[in-house]
Amino acid sequence: MRRLRRAVIGLAVTAVLVVAAAALFTDLLGRQLIPGLPLLRLQQVRVVESSSVTLERVRELATLSTAEYVHRAVFPYDYLPRGVSLPPILRKLRAASGTVRDALTEDEYRYFRAHTLADDIGLAGSDGTYAFVVVTLVVTAGIDLATGAESIEIEPMVRADGSEGRRAVVRLASASIVDVAVEDINAADYPYPNVALSPDGWRRVAAFVRDELIPQAALEKLLLAATRSGRDLLRGLLRQAGFDEVVFE
Repeated sequence: MRRLRRAVIGLAVTAVLVVAAAALFTDLLGRQLIPGLPLLRLQQVRVVESSSVTLERVRELATLSTAEYVHRAVFPYDYLPRGVSLPPILRKLRAASGTVRDALTEDEYRYFRAHTLADDIGLAGSDGTYAFVVVTLVVTAGIDLATGAESIEIEPMVRADGSEGRRAVVRLASASIVDVAVEDINAADYPYPNVALSPDGWRRVAAFVRDELIPQAALEKLLLAATRSGRDLLRGLLRQAGFDEVVFE
């Protein structure tokens, strides 16, 4: 170690002397006074990093997104249940004394909301048909690492050959829905018939689709896939870190 320390100090002193010599034999304009001497300049490089970028990355790492469910909804047809029509709904509303929500069944209320919105933004035709728009809804599921329910405990173990190893016992929170987003329509990639829809109309349709319930069976499959993918990812990372076994509780 002493020899290594002396060698490092010697290299540092030599570098300083070379830089100083180059500076002495260079005039104020940066021209060499003695041709052939390597020209060196002292430079300072400053890297500025925004703190907002760092914080954004920390927030992203706090959630382990492991599965996505892409749902394409045809508005308004997907929200007009079969067996429901507008005239009976209107008769019910005229006779009701309470709120619209209380006067109608679940299917009737969905039909009424979808029809009203379609009529407001110009998708409802006079013949009872509708122009339609296809909305792509992306539901992301994953594991929230900031809940405090996750932990990793390290236990000793004995390998098959009798040597000592390590086991990681991982406790994770249940997978949950971490994001629901509606993709913007790109006219170049939209293979369906074009409709005359204003930006405000599109915003209202996107909000309607986003707030509607996704089928429970689809959500259960999504959460199951997110849990399985999250465990596979963490198991691979921990095995690469040198753990012989990874157990999930």
